[in-house]
Parts: sequence; structure tokens; C-alpha cells
Amino acid sequence: MATWSRDKVDSSTINSGNEYELQDRVSREQLNSMVNSGLYSQDFAEHLSDTPDTTNAGVVGTPNVELIDNVVGGKTYKKFKFSNLKGLTGNGISTVAKTSTSGLTDTYTITFTSGATTTFNVKNGKGINTIVKTGTVGIVDTYTITFNDSTTTTFMVSNGKGISSISKTGTSGLVDTYTITFNDSTTQTFTVTNGAKGDTGEGVPSGGTTGQIIKKTATSTEWANEYDGSNKVDKTTTGTLRRVYGVNASNVQELTEIETTPTSSSTKLITSGGIKTELDLKAKVDA
Repeated sequence: MATWSRDKVDSSTINSGNEYELQDRVSREQLNSMVNSGLYSQDFAEHLSDTPDTTNAGVVGTPNVELIDNVVGGKTYKKFKFSNLKGLTGNGISTVAKTSTSGLTDTYTITFTSGATTTFNVKNGKGINTIVKTGTVGIVDTYTITFNDSTTTTFMVSNGKGISSISKTGTSGLVDTYTITFNDSTTQTFTVTNGAKGDTGEGVPSGGTTGQIIKKTATSTEWANEYDGSNKVDKTTTGTLRRVYGVNASNVQELTEIETTPTSSSTKLITSGGIKTELDLKAKVDA
């Protein structure tokens, strides 16, 4: 048994090109021809999807699509051929350049590959050229903004209140008056009470107030009796001894004479080194 040839059959060879009618006899050859012709039609349809011929697809011209012979395995089928699918070269942009400026508006020129040109405008945002302080009143400064389109506007800044000067402007007794002048030209005053001048200490009695200096001639016994252990010796000078009492002490500061070279009848305080000086003198007499 042979396989189908799948060959194309001319329809005129089947029943002389006529349709079969009832009781017509169909020969084996005619029946096989009809089947093979049908199989060929199936193969033909499938080969239409074979890779098309695009040899002339990139040619500029009128687009065209056609069926051309497609020989496969010795049998001729059809496939597509595409031609002239490329259109004419478009008019592209060659350059875009800013060609002028007026205020905030820039003009740009587009030059096409064909040599033709066209223009369009771009309006820029308003920019600041300068900000300058143009005036001052009191503590308020005025600033002027100049924009790149030559227009201007102003705004004000209130500064903090500062001190320009402090000076003494008056005195009454122990009270001094000071005046503060601020940078907004306003003023304010305040007073300072000074301490009173202390007593010189001349002739002040033993019961004087704390802080006074009192001179008193006293014997060493009187001195020792008055010294209560809570006071300080502040300064020693030739012939006198200064004793300073605390703020709450009941005694007062006293000055007394001091002997630098004691004798057997001395009743005064002896300065540091006085005893040694006397002993040195006595040693010379004994010798």
C-alpha cells in the first residue's frame, strides 16, 4: 500500500471537471487524486507562514506585499514577499539654539534637516539680582530687593533692642544716678548708693563701732586683760601694735607702744627679738 503523494491535482482531470452525480462511478485514481489534492491544499496553507522574502523591504517607494513561489521538497507552494516598506526620510531637527532674550523671555530657533526653521519662546522665572539695606529708622532696617527684570520690592527687619551707652548723669549725697541709652534712642535710669566714708579713729573711745580704728596707750597688763583670744593681730609697727577685732567682737581695735630693748623695770610689750638683744648687751658687760 502506497502513502499519499500530497500532489496538486488539476480539477479538470477529475470526472472531466464536472461534479459527481448520483450513481456516477468514481475510479480509484480519481478518489486518490481528490485526497492528494486536499492534502496539498493543507500543505500550501501551512507554508504561507514560512519566513517571508524581505530583500526589498528597506527600499524607499510604494509599499507592496505579494505571494511568490516557495519550493519545498520539490513541491511548489507560496510565501509572502514585502517590498518598499521604508518611507521617505522625515524632516528631522538639526539644532536648537537660544537666539535672543527680552526681559524674562528667551527666544529659541529650531533648524530642521531640510533647512527650514521655526522659533518658540520660553519665559523664565523671576530671579533676584541684589538685596541691599537702604534705610534705618530706630531699630527698624529697610531692605530693597532688585529682581532680574529690574522691578523692586522692599521689606523691613526689626532688630533687637541694644544698649548704646551707660553713663553717670547725676549725684546726690551718697547716691549716683546712671542713664542707659538704648539703640532706639530711648533711655532708662538706675541709682547706686555708695558706702559712707569711715572715721579716722582719732579720739574715738574704746567702745566705738566695728570698723573704726582707735588709738589707745595701754600697758602690757591692760592689753593682756582685754585680749579675749577671738581677735587677730593684724600688723606690727615700730613702737605700736595694732590689734583687729572681729565684726561681732565687743572690743575695739587698739594701738599700744612696744619696747624693742626691755629693762628690768619694763611694763610694755616687747617686740620680737628684744629679749635676745638685751641678753647680748648683758653678756658684753659681764665679760
